[in-house]
Amino acid sequence: MAAPCRDEPMHRVSDRGSLIEHLQWAVELEHATLPLYMCALYSLDDDRNPAAVEILTSILMEEMLHMALAANLLNAVGGAPELDQPRLVPGYPRALPHGDDSFKVWLLPLRS
Repeated sequence: MAAPCRDEPMHRVSDRGSLIEHLQWAVELEHATLPLYMCALYSLDDDRNPAAVEILTSILMEEMLHMALAANLLNAVGGAPELDQPRLVPGYPRALPHGDDSFKVWLLPLRS
């Protein structure tokens, strides 16, 4: 099911509880992007395409940083990041969490 429009009241951060919920969603979104970049990165030959390997490594590190920042903010406001839930290890193809279900992401290798 697609998430309702951001302008709808249920998606506004109105109190500490909704802030905690939104920060957990941010953790989940960042967590969901990691396999995509890892699959692409590990499908490349370092010797044949070092520039692409460097770029994907940089992106992967940034996504991990984003997840850590969201988790740290969640901790700071009294929440507890959830990373070990079965729902966080879904199959692919899939929609990104808390997003538009019409857009699916796949785990596919890059061709270099």
